Amino acid sequence: MNSKRSLEFLKNNRLATIATMSLEGNPQASLIYYVTDDNFHIYMVTSTESRKIKNIFRKNKVALVIGQEVEPIVLQIEGEAKIVDDQDKKKEIANRYLKLANESNPKSINWPPIRKIPSESGFIIVEIMITWFKFSDFSKTESLIIEGISESDILK
Repeated sequence: MNSKRSLEFLKNNRLATIATMSLEGNPQASLIYYVTDDNFHIYMVTSTESRKIKNIFRKNKVALVIGQEVEPIVLQIEGEAKIVDDQDKKKEIANRYLKLANESNPKSINWPPIRKIPSESGFIIVEIMITWFKFSDFSKTESLIIEGISESDILK
């Protein structure tokens, strides 16, 4: 995959749909804000009481879809989620996330929900490492579809 193009796409977007699996085996999807690093690790912040974090604690496999309509590009991701425990990393991601929240839709008073979480103990930062992806770019005359199974495929 053209890592520059795919990383640019990932960084230029900030909303994704994440799917997790409930205890009963039902898929559960929710819209999340995310940030990413230069190694294609995706970070999200969620309440300690959210369904998605309870599902991740039980089974750390997740799926994400990031897309846009105006320029038809889609990135489908499967990955493994883990809780970020390193305090410096948590602070860095929380600050980036809050910056993103402050730049989000000015018409929204309470979105994203991190604005309502009162303290660091009220949220968890999750890191998602990609195990499979499919990048589809239909914005050009000749469509580009690339599929891979690991982070190293993305960085090619």
